[in-house]
This record gives sequence, structure tokens and C-alpha cells, in this order.
Amino acid sequence: MKETAKNEANMQYHLAAAAAVIVLALFVPFPLWKWSILLLTIGIVLSLELLNTALENTVDLMTEQYHPLAEKAKGCCGCRSVYIYNNSCSYWCSAVCRALSTWL
Repeated sequence: MKETAKNEANMQYHLAAAAAVIVLALFVPFPLWKWSILLLTIGIVLSLELLNTALENTVDLMTEQYHPLAEKAKGCCGCRSVYIYNNSCSYWCSAVCRALSTWL
């Protein structure tokens, strides 16, 4: 993960977002079970980004020339990561809004 964090811009983005989310979540009165789901969600997003990087590097290793199937494979990997990230953000934004509306 250390190597990926140094070389992959998307992993750096996800790590920065995870750090920001954790810091912001400290100010929201979440019960313990929501904290565990939050950390699990962050772990899933980071794991899928690592898998995405591994699959993209494998595709690059297997073909030196441009191939439409290689482009499709890399596109599918990237779309999966974006899909999971967007769903996670949507869920946690609604959870924060609900928590803040009851807190304020």
C-alpha cells in the first residue's frame, strides 16, 4: 500500500479523503456501531483502489501495444472504484446530515 500511495494519484486522493472524513466524523455524535461501519467503508474503498491498481498494472504488463480489450478492462476497473466511492460518499453524507439534524 505504501508504494501505491506514493505512485498513484487516486490512492493519494482516497487517503486524503479518508483522513478528512475521520477528522470531520470526530465532530459528529456517531454511536460506536456507525464508527465501525465508517472504518469498514474506508477499508473497502482503499482495498478496491489497491485491486484496481493491481488489475491495471497487470493489463499493462500483459500488453505493450494498445488493444481495445485492455482499454475496456482498465475502464471497468476504474468504474467499479468510482461506483463504490460514490455510493460510500452518498451514504455517509446522508448519515451526517441525519446526525446533525438531530444534534442541532
